[in-house]
Amino acid sequence: LVGLPLNMEKVAEVEAILTAELEKSIDVIENLPLIHEYNEYLQNKAMNTKNASLKKKVVTIDEFSHITFNPGSPVQKSELLYEGLGLPILDYTKTKQPATGNKTIVKLEAYAMENGLDPAIIQLLKALKDHTDVSKILNTFISAFKQFAFHRGDNTVWLNGDQILCGTISGRLGSRSPNLANLPSNSRFGKLIKSCFQAPDGWVFVGADFSALEDRIVAILSDDPMKKKPFTEGVDGHCLNAYGYFKDQMQQIDESNLNDIKKLYPELRQDSKAPTFALNYGGTYVTLMNNCGFPKDKAIAIEEGHKKLYHVLHSWSADNKTKMVKDGYITCAFGLKVRTPILAKSMVGDKSPLLESEFRGANNAVTQGCGLLTTRAGTEHKQILDVSNQRRNILHTNIIHDALYFLVRKDVKTIKWLNKNLISCMQWQEHPAIKSDEIKLEAELDIGLGWDKMYTLPNNASDSEIEELLNKL
Repeated sequence: LVGLPLNMEKVAEVEAILTAELEKSIDVIENLPLIHEYNEYLQNKAMNTKNASLKKKVVTIDEFSHITFNPGSPVQKSELLYEGLGLPILDYTKTKQPATGNKTIVKLEAYAMENGLDPAIIQLLKALKDHTDVSKILNTFISAFKQFAFHRGDNTVWLNGDQILCGTISGRLGSRSPNLANLPSNSRFGKLIKSCFQAPDGWVFVGADFSALEDRIVAILSDDPMKKKPFTEGVDGHCLNAYGYFKDQMQQIDESNLNDIKKLYPELRQDSKAPTFALNYGGTYVTLMNNCGFPKDKAIAIEEGHKKLYHVLHSWSADNKTKMVKDGYITCAFGLKVRTPILAKSMVGDKSPLLESEFRGANNAVTQGCGLLTTRAGTEHKQILDVSNQRRNILHTNIIHDALYFLVRKDVKTIKWLNKNLISCMQWQEHPAIKSDEIKLEAELDIGLGWDKMYTLPNNASDSEIEELLNKL
């Protein structure tokens, strides 16, 4: 892997945009009357503490005007939100303190809106959420881009992270210094961060992402007919989930026209996404209450809907748990064994947070471990590339979860060669555990001058189709 091509001018531009966003959130916070009141409280508190330590001299509040609310302070946020504004404590930290992270802020915002609280409180919560989001991007990513940028001496700059073999419980690659697998691809700042990665002149940035890899693997391994539907019958997966949870709200829908949910009930389809992700990875109704802010009765109803819809999948997961208890491990992709020592000392049916945590981690590794297919495909492709006449025209840059990334010369023949050979490597399905006549692994190339704006190239694209795509860039 040669690393990701970094445009430092763009990094500076993105940093300026994010800094302006950060200042905007600070301005909103600082101009709220309830913050002015909290600042007075902080200053009075500091003055009284100081005066209590003095024998004669008495200080005035003017000497403490510099003390103001710091939105980055968990202690002050906790005091303001729970003691000052009287909001309910919905979560606790590992040290049993009231939580103030963004997941909690989102739930507090939902609570404030549902209960018709002062709009200023809702405005504060939104601004605190923005402040945390932007601060994290600036401190985690932009600072890492500047710290780890490698100037090669030919007017190109590269970001090189350490890839850790078996760096995760599932066997997928890990990453550090910096963590290239943790780029915020799906956040509202995802495209902005991706715009920092630009191909050098004469090259294009190419990504190849497996299509719904984990969903396909789960469908194959569990043999759940409902999990297979999106791949064998063309049913939209989100529509299927929405019907399983909210069908009593869909008078115009039955099992014959599930895909119409996308048009007729788009809000319910959207509402199905977050809970499905949580439940697919071993979450419960409690997870839905915590992560999605759902009231208890709604969360329980959705969990029951998921169990009914995917009862074969849940039975398969239960069988996996029995194996973990009996054997003390579970076998994942390519023979990787994930040990389950706590479950091995328990009995089937026992429940505790530690047992459930170990089970979820190991059970998720069964499907997430097939992310090793990405490493396998990249390795096979590199072996083919190294003995081809294209070896100097295609550079492997990075591997992230289910996707491979490349720099490729802006040349029709080179791109056509990559499209043929790489996709063939990614469609490999010869391991006995994942062979299937019904469900095939799929992938497509995405091509752009940078990571932020890419166009999909169909499999087996002709020279003219490739030429047409390159002309869009």
